[in-house]
Amino acid sequence: MLSKNSGICLVSTQDPVDEHLWALVPVKALTVAKQRLQQYLGPKRGDFAFAMLNDVLDALAASKAISRIAIVTADPRMAELARQRGLLLVEENGKCDMNAAIALGVEAIRQNGGRNVVIIHSDIPLLTGNELDRLVCIFQEQASGHGGELIAISPSADQGGTNCLFMDAHRPFEFSYGPDSFTLHCTAADARGAQVVTLDSATVSMDIDEPGDVEKLLEYYRQHEEFQHTETWKFLHNRKRQMPAAKANEV
Repeated sequence: MLSKNSGICLVSTQDPVDEHLWALVPVKALTVAKQRLQQYLGPKRGDFAFAMLNDVLDALAASKAISRIAIVTADPRMAELARQRGLLLVEENGKCDMNAAIALGVEAIRQNGGRNVVIIHSDIPLLTGNELDRLVCIFQEQASGHGGELIAISPSADQGGTNCLFMDAHRPFEFSYGPDSFTLHCTAADARGAQVVTLDSATVSMDIDEPGDVEKLLEYYRQHEEFQHTETWKFLHNRKRQMPAAKANEV
């Protein structure tokens, strides 16, 4: 585990650099998670975020390409989940914004001997191990014939966000998560002479921020029964069953 005191990482391993693929999942505190869904989910926002994180971690665990998983968070419940799953836990002090937290996580991975990292958000409930492996294969095919720095991004559905980012932990990178992060990350990579590969994915592009996103997600679940075992589906389905009929029709 890494210390959150003063934002300083205390790493317990001195393993040499490896070429395996790490996954880094930045996770906001549940008290501030999914605030744009407050009117839609009320106090259950945190439980919804927790369900989505579980599904993302299940997908990462099922991936054949991912060797190790790290979580960076200031939330005690999320930290305990990381411990239970045997993941590398990077605790931050709660004062970091998303970009600072991700930088802290990447540095922790680097100090633990990692080089290849994919940063993926915790609100992508349709992620599967097979789909992630498909994206990894595309990235590796591109990288095999490229001599310089290569960065790969799977953008959000509106082409504004960066839902998945492949990078080298040993090369400095200025993270710009937030509005227009996809464009900002592409511009930053171009400025340093790095090539950007765009990895399109219908499921990875579906992050959940607005009530309309939840409605699209529910419709996808209804059309794809294979996703109806997930924690996110169970949360939304059970919530609808527990609500009065008039309110349930809004979900």
